[in-house]
Formats: sequence, C-alpha cells, structure tokens
Amino acid sequence: MIILFAALGVTILIWFIQFFGIGGVIDQKSVYAELQGVEIQYRNQKIVTPLVLGPDRIREQQIAGFKTKDEHFPYAWIALSAESPSAKIYMVPGDASLRISCTEAVDFLQKNAVVATVTVFLKNQCREKP
Repeated sequence: MIILFAALGVTILIWFIQFFGIGGVIDQKSVYAELQGVEIQYRNQKIVTPLVLGPDRIREQQIAGFKTKDEHFPYAWIALSAESPSAKIYMVPGDASLRISCTEAVDFLQKNAVVATVTVFLKNQCREKP
C-alpha cells in the first residue's frame, strides 16, 4: 500500500512539474506576455521588418517582428530563442500568415540565431513575391 501511495505521489509530482515547471504553462506565459506587449506597442506604428528586439534590460527574449497579411494585425512577433514544449513557435498573433520573401527569410536566418522550429516556420511561410 505504501508503494502504491509513493508511486501515486511521484506521478502527481511529475505531472505538476511538467504543467507548471520548466517548459510548462507558467513558463510559457512570460514569453507570450512579452510578445503581446511588443505587439500592442508596435501595432499602429510603421516599422521596417524584420525588426529584431532584445534581449535587453526590458525583454528577456529576442523577438522579431514580421509583416503579415492581416490589416488589423500588421505584424507578427516571434520569440526567436524559445521553443514551446509542444515543439511549436511562440508567435503573436498565433495564426498569422507572414509576408516574407524566401530571400528575406534566408538572409534573416543567416544573420540571427533561432531555434529549429522558427527556421522551419520561416522557410514554410516565405514566398518569392510576398
């Protein structure tokens, strides 16, 4: 009986760490909070993209802004060095379609260190004429 309770306790502890700990829901919130703050800050501004921000004293993550096809959300913001536990990118808005040429994407990837999922995403989003 003690072994059963010990196993149950270990299972609950593992679930708790996965959900709230490193790479869990709580850790994701800080990345999304940074992205949402940048999105709000630059939403109504004209910027030259891609625009790379941080990491600095304000931002923990290195974030890049790219043009989108959405007039209400003209820029999508991507965390370049963070990969989610589900092997997806951190991006706000989450369903954005980027306007980036393949030449721009390759140039950006050569000049910036990014996680593998961001590389794949940018290569999949690029078009010769954005």
